[in-house]
Amino acid sequence: MEAILSATKTSAEACGLDKVTGTLEIGKEADLIVFDIDPLENIKILRYPEIVMKSGKIIPFSGRKEASHEREKLRKIVLKALNKL
Repeated sequence: MEAILSATKTSAEACGLDKVTGTLEIGKEADLIVFDIDPLENIKILRYPEIVMKSGKIIPFSGRKEASHEREKLRKIVLKALNKL
């Protein structure tokens, strides 16, 4: 978990960007990646995101080749969770 925090929250703080990025909060840019496996259980999964979001928009990426309907289901789950923030 320390490595993930270092790459996100701590890096944003060090660059003076913690008011706009680094954590998932209302008012901050919605930059995130979603995995189908807990990265704390298998750090190598960080190479294969299911969904990548930049400034609140899902962007194309070269992750694993999964069925598009599965990716769409994950996208809807992420958007629903973000709407609850």
